[in-house]
Amino acid sequence: MILNIALYASLRERVGKSHISMEISDPATGAKLLDELFIQYPSIKPLAAVILISINQEYADRHQCYSNKIP
Repeated sequence: MILNIALYASLRERVGKSHISMEISDPATGAKLLDELFIQYPSIKPLAAVILISINQEYADRHQCYSNKIP
């Protein structure tokens, strides 16, 4: 599954982009997404505790499966 990810504030500054695309395997969870982001962008790992995830403009729990919420 390809995710289109918008980055804001400190994440945008550390990654150097406001939007990225990332492929993630099912089941897609917030925790899996973050793990992949930390591999590709290790500079954001120190922000792990304060990163919020939103799917379709709703805040998301890191451990819930979101494959069915992503069009």
